Amino acid sequence: MKKLNQWIDRFAYSHPRFGIPNLMLYIVIANAVTYILTLFAGAAALSFLEFDLYHVLHGEVWRLVTFVLLPFTYRPISLFIMLSFCYFVGGTLEREWGTAKFTLFYLACAVLMVVFGMISILWSPLPVVSSGNLNQILFLAFATLYPDALIRVYLILPVKAK
Repeated sequence: MKKLNQWIDRFAYSHPRFGIPNLMLYIVIANAVTYILTLFAGAAALSFLEFDLYHVLHGEVWRLVTFVLLPFTYRPISLFIMLSFCYFVGGTLEREWGTAKFTLFYLACAVLMVVFGMISILWSPLPVVSSGNLNQILFLAFATLYPDALIRVYLILPVKAK
C-alpha cells in the first residue's frame, strides 16, 4: 500500500496539470441540473443515464460514466443538504490532496464502482452502483483525514466524522 501511495504522489507531482479543478463543483451542478430535468420529465425519463449492466452490454456504454450525474435523492431539501455536503467534502479533499490526486482518486473510485457493479450482477439483480455510493466513499476518505471534524446533521445535530 505504501508503494501505491508513493506512486500516486509521484504521479500527481510530476503531472501537476492533470485533473479537473473544482471537480466536485461540476458534479454537484450536474446533479442539480439532472434533478431539475426530472422535475419536468419525471424520474423515469432519465433512466437512460443509470448504470445497468444489461444495457451496457448491449451498446449503451455512456451509462458507465453518466451514473455519476444522477441525483441520489429526489427530495429537494435532502438534495440541497446532500449536495452542499458533498461539495464541502470534495472541496476539502481537493485542497488537502491537490487537484491531480483528488481527480485520480475520484476516477479510480468510479472505475472500481463500475467493476464492482459488473461483478455484483452475479449475486444480486438489484443495482448497486450509484452516485450516492460514490459520495459515501468520499465521506469515508474525509473521515479518515479529519476524524474529529464536527458535522451538523440537518444543520442541527453535531456529530464527529469518525
